Amino acid sequence: MYCVDTTFLIDFFKKKIVLDGNLTKILNEKVLITPITIFELFHGIYKLKRKVPTFNLKKREKEIKDLTKYFEIHDFDYKAAIKAAEILDYLEKRGEIVELNDIMIASIGIVNNFKIIITRNEKHFKKIPEIQIQSYSII
Repeated sequence: MYCVDTTFLIDFFKKKIVLDGNLTKILNEKVLITPITIFELFHGIYKLKRKVPTFNLKKREKEIKDLTKYFEIHDFDYKAAIKAAEILDYLEKRGEIVELNDIMIASIGIVNNFKIIITRNEKHFKKIPEIQIQSYSII
């Protein structure tokens, strides 16, 4: 099963995603979004509002809330916290650096059996064991 990363949703809002048959099929299945991704989306729009005072924050907040209704949401719980610590330790031993948010997203996906991440952020997620990457095209 699939988990969408923040990059996918940002590209979605910017209308940059090429929806081919494979991606459309995937999105019609059970797809996970994590609270970490929701955090990153909201942080991004609050930051944008600071930089661009004319940015329509209320409209974008509503769009994000409406979009998240179409996804399954699993929390960063006890099992995910342990998995995240395991992943971080594995990466540290190898001298690899991955943002903690990405590790937490991956750990939520892994413990809930959503091990394929839909992302363009292959650089980070490919370093995490048990995760597969489903990339997509943008315009």
